Amino acid sequence: MLPVADGEAMSETDDERRLRFAGVARAGEDQQDPLLEIGVLGRPHGVRGEVTLLLAGDAPKALVTSLDLYSENGEPLKVSSLREKSRSRFIVTLDGVSSREDAASLTGLKVLVKRAEIPRPTSGWYPRELVGLEVVDLADRVLGRVLGLLPTGGVDVLEIDGEMGPWMLPATRPLIVAVDLEEGRVMVDPPEGLLPGTEPA
Repeated sequence: MLPVADGEAMSETDDERRLRFAGVARAGEDQQDPLLEIGVLGRPHGVRGEVTLLLAGDAPKALVTSLDLYSENGEPLKVSSLREKSRSRFIVTLDGVSSREDAASLTGLKVLVKRAEIPRPTSGWYPRELVGLEVVDLADRVLGRVLGLLPTGGVDVLEIDGEMGPWMLPATRPLIVAVDLEEGRVMVDPPEGLLPGTEPA
């Protein structure tokens, strides 16, 4: 497993801004899927086929400018021009999209990149990648599975469900001990009273 770095588990350098995905990532998403959602296409901009691209949270601009983009159907999206309007909002022109009507037909389309091409963060993993992983404690006892990621504006919170019922865990050291993306497991050390049906000593 990848040990969690000192400090907050997902802290990044200025050159490696982490992905903070907005909304709650729900269960049922395959962590082996080679494509990872990074944003969504919004409303048309102007009359020449430009469309708004809304990146998820603090996804760095480099994901759009340096990686190949794909639609939720797995089809390539070729960006011919890109203008940054804010940290997470861009105006893009896609090949084959030349009118406002064409752009409008793309509203709501999810934008994805190849998971393997995303630069690794200093912690070795992104918070979003924990969704779907099996959760075990220090004794290798299965505590459930990560159903979703709840951004709070500070430390992200993992939504976990298991035989004991649903519970939440802040995604930070020392609560998250290690992550093994290949094995699909995250080792945690929850404090007493956090697990369902337990009380602090």
